Amino acid sequence: TGYQPLRKVVERATNKFLYKKSYDPNKLLSRVTTVTSSILNIDQLLTSISRTLTDAFHSSKMAIVLIDKQGNLNVGAEEGFGEGVDDFVAGKEQILASYFEDTREIYVIDELKTRYEAGDYVPKNKDLLFQLHDMDVALIVPLFVKERLIGAFVIGTKKSGDPYTKQDLSILKIITGQSAVAIENAALYDDLKDFNIKLKQEVQKATHELVDANQDLKQLDQAKSEFISIASHQLRTPLTIIKGFISMIQEESFGEVPPKIKEQLVKVFASNERLIHLVENLLDISRIESGRQDYNFQPTDLATMAKEVVDSLVPSARVKDLKLKLEPTKSIPKVIVDANKIREVMINFVDNAVKYTPQGSIVVKLSATPPGMVSFEVNDTGIGMDPDDTRHLFKKFSRAAGTFQVHTEGTGLGLYVAKMLIDAHEGKVKAESTGRGNGSKFTFSVPLKGPKAAGGHQAKKSEPQKKTTKKPPA
Repeated sequence: TGYQPLRKVVERATNKFLYKKSYDPNKLLSRVTTVTSSILNIDQLLTSISRTLTDAFHSSKMAIVLIDKQGNLNVGAEEGFGEGVDDFVAGKEQILASYFEDTREIYVIDELKTRYEAGDYVPKNKDLLFQLHDMDVALIVPLFVKERLIGAFVIGTKKSGDPYTKQDLSILKIITGQSAVAIENAALYDDLKDFNIKLKQEVQKATHELVDANQDLKQLDQAKSEFISIASHQLRTPLTIIKGFISMIQEESFGEVPPKIKEQLVKVFASNERLIHLVENLLDISRIESGRQDYNFQPTDLATMAKEVVDSLVPSARVKDLKLKLEPTKSIPKVIVDANKIREVMINFVDNAVKYTPQGSIVVKLSATPPGMVSFEVNDTGIGMDPDDTRHLFKKFSRAAGTFQVHTEGTGLGLYVAKMLIDAHEGKVKAESTGRGNGSKFTFSVPLKGPKAAGGHQAKKSEPQKKTTKKPPA
């Protein structure tokens, strides 16, 4: 034991020398891209990501913690933490969520501890901050998919003793974006395998006559759903990577970019965003139709949400010299809804109005009508629709006549997804117009107390959509 202090001094000096060499950012990003795009087994994926990062940064330890379907925080992979890390992580899901409730920035533990001791930072959990510091944890890096926190990278100090640089943090932000999507894909892939196993078991229970009558149709429909789901998953990862690299080029992370090229990059970025939106719509449809869409019904202030949605789209309307306003809203109680899903429908309705209104105004209204319901209404002075168009407007891949002349990028999926989300709330959607050139009114209404299945405000899954033999649109 008398040699322990001397041994630690020698180890620190040796590590300082051995692990001083820096990594190549481009090679690291390439390696992470290969890992995240080629591995679907979630255990192998987490282990490969962890080893890749610890090797690159010479980190003393690393853990990947994930929030499961029940909302519990678990260790997905770890190196260097040893026994007891599972017990340490258990029960801290609420703390993790509170840390990243208002920010996506990386938590640098040593920096936050120093700021706390200087009196200019108040941690959300002081004891945890000091625990992490004593465990030689250097960084907490959040993992987000869209707006949903799915977990975090917990990264230890560097073996060299050096702090993590701004470049390290920038690279980690890009890597977490790729990794979060890949982890979500791997989890969905596992869900899909489990779903297929359960489906096979249910089919085996069915009568021989029913199997014979419907087998071909079920196989065809299952193949279509799986193709859309897996193809969309495979598309989402490279699109996210492209987005990250375009952002880095725009920020001149790889050197100065001429103005002409910057102009073209803006167009490329916008096109990539449209593809990401299309893929997300396809994934939404796949989850809803297969009954795998999760809903979290909670009391929600729709008046505040409507204002936020309108405010976010005012710049887009201003570009076209359109007047976009929200009518003053009378007192409306909180409504039991899934906030993220309803926000998505609001954005779809208002954004469509902006796209298909060449000139004039758009008026958004929220009201506690009809009795027991809350309605969100968007009136525009846009291109309008023929009465026949309104009957099939909320069907898959359907668009009103003449819309291609105003906005060419639409897919006919947005309103279909919107209707399915409102259906899940046991609400109603409606499109009205007196004819071409007379503007349109889009409305959705949801029950104040939420759907019957949301009793107690619990989360629930969507019911699988009923299949029909109707021919797809040409």
